[in-house]
Amino acid sequence: MVTRFRFAATHQREFIGVAGTGKAVALTGMWIHRLEQGRIVEGRQWGQWDALGFLQQVDAAPQLA
Repeated sequence: MVTRFRFAATHQREFIGVAGTGKAVALTGMWIHRLEQGRIVEGRQWGQWDALGFLQQVDAAPQLA
């Protein structure tokens, strides 16, 4: 099973080493889960989210052209 997500928040506290900025951010990502009999039995480690996008939104990484 694949779950795609998007959420919006205000960056108020340190996150991945970047001090809170008070800026609005929106993140997207995806998790892949393995199911057995309709229940998630594995998958927390199979995820990806847009860390570069977050860093760009809080001015901690350069914008790409």
